[in-house]
Amino acid sequence: MITIYVDLDSTLYDYKKSYLRYHFQKTGEIITQSAVDNNGYALHKACGLDEDSKYEYLRHENFFKDMLPYDGAINTIDSLYKSGKYEIIFVTHIVVPEAYMGKVESLQKFFNWFDFEQHLVTMKNKHLLVKGVIIDDNPFVIKNSNGHHITIAFNQPWNTDIDSDFRINGWDEELEEVLKHIEYAKLDGRWRD
Repeated sequence: MITIYVDLDSTLYDYKKSYLRYHFQKTGEIITQSAVDNNGYALHKACGLDEDSKYEYLRHENFFKDMLPYDGAINTIDSLYKSGKYEIIFVTHIVVPEAYMGKVESLQKFFNWFDFEQHLVTMKNKHLLVKGVIIDDNPFVIKNSNGHHITIAFNQPWNTDIDSDFRINGWDEELEEVLKHIEYAKLDGRWRD
């Protein structure tokens, strides 16, 4: 069985959209896509928030619970799990205490098979995972994972210059396309059990 590690924020879930939604609810201000892209991970800067208040929106009790998945993400991951060929492990970094329960509740809402003890790992240093496939948007994780396991970069403006084994532009790609990336890695001899 192949283990697939799936990052949550900005890979499974549209973190950017949720952050900007909470900003709009609080201020009524609409932030342009170019302002967001220019700030990459620093969404708080695009919203005019300082370092002390950058986690303010994340502390809202429903921020993570209400995050919306990217198109096709739920169906793709559900199909991978139900095929019986893949073990799905969601991997995420918890930056505020409120995030853990919100992410658990969201995953339970979308995946009836999800068990937080079996399918969720919280860790900051995801690049230290050493077996399987990781699908992530974080340039640091992608760059430092090369050689440890197969990396599939979930394309975002902040990771276009980082080398990875494979890239996907979104979950709306056909399931066969994602599987082809993984199967190719096995055939190419880069698969490490």
